[in-house]
Parts: sequence; structure tokens; C-alpha cells
Amino acid sequence: MEYTLPKKPKIKEKVIQPDQRKFCVVPLRAVIDKRLTYASLRALCLLASYCNKAGFTYVSLARLGNDLGISQPSIHRQIKKLEALGFIKQFPSYHANIKGKTKRIIYDESISDREAEQIAGEPKEAHSRDEIKALYTQKRINNNNDITNENMHSDGKQSGTINSHVLTRLKTYVSNERESQRLEALINDGHPLDKLEAYLLQGKSLRYYLG
Repeated sequence: MEYTLPKKPKIKEKVIQPDQRKFCVVPLRAVIDKRLTYASLRALCLLASYCNKAGFTYVSLARLGNDLGISQPSIHRQIKKLEALGFIKQFPSYHANIKGKTKRIIYDESISDREAEQIAGEPKEAHSRDEIKALYTQKRINNNNDITNENMHSDGKQSGTINSHVLTRLKTYVSNERESQRLEALINDGHPLDKLEAYLLQGKSLRYYLG
């Protein structure tokens, strides 16, 4: 019996994606507001670098603190100060599958949250975690854990767009080549993007994602 050795597999070298952020846009009123300290303004500028065109971002405090070289409690204090002064808003249950708070920089106080969502092209989920719990209580969710057509309408094209945005965001949450490789492997294996994002927002390593 003749045995032929298989061809050597081609190994593609993983390339670390460079940070695409080159600038940030901050509200002019923040620059001239004397109540803002240098540390607060730095935090606002960094937060703005992660925002979309309507000022929304899902970046974690751990990521922000790491970028600035300060502790998580320190960046938390700066975010709370910016929120108290009206430069940002936080939404604790903005998306059902994201545990961290969604943040919005207020560029124009006359623009509502809903109007900002339309500008961003990434609308808030029809039901937040709290609203979904309420729907369960009211027995308006069927036995398959799917919200009925009366309450939620799905659009395949929109879902694909949102997944694309999530995938782009996921790449900003990893800080080294090994984590980037793990992320790509998990995505290729079909792991849900929303669950991966929720996990990364906690500042955990993907090394422990599968337990």
C-alpha cells in the first residue's frame, strides 16, 4: 500500500489591526467650561474617540482607564462628573445583551436621545432588559422566549447591519495579538457577537470565555 504525505498546511500570519482612531470631536462648550478640570476634559476627549457620529459608545471603563493609564475608580469619578455637568448621559439597560452602560456625549442639548439614535443609524432595541422582564410578567412573550409580532418586528437587513457594527466594536476591545486571534476563532466558530461583546465589556480575557 502506497502512502502519500498530505501537503503542508499554509499558515497565515495574524496581523494586528492598527488603531483606526485618529481624532475625536468634543462639544465646544466643554472646552470653554471652567468647571471642567484637565483630567475631566481628557476623559471626555478619550470617550469621544470611541463614539459614533451621534455620540454613542459602548466602551468600558476598564478600557478607558487603561488608555489613560489611570485606575478604574479614577475614570469612574471623571465620567460621573461629566454626567453631573450634563456633558454625557448613561443608559444602564440600553441593550438587553450588554451589561455595561451605554454612554452618549451631548453635542446638542436640543437633540433628543431618539433623534440621536436616528442620526447614528443604530436604534435602541425595541425593548430593554427591564421592559423584557415586564413583558414576561404580563405574559406577552410566548413559550419559545420570542417576543410576539405584536410587540417586536424583526428586520433581517437591519439585524445584519447591527451585527456589522458590533463586529467592528469588538475589534476595539482587544489589546493584543493573542486576544485578537482568540476573538477571530470564536467568531468563526459561530459564537454570538452580542454575548462576546457583553463579555469583553467586563474587561475579561477571552482565554476564559469558554469556562
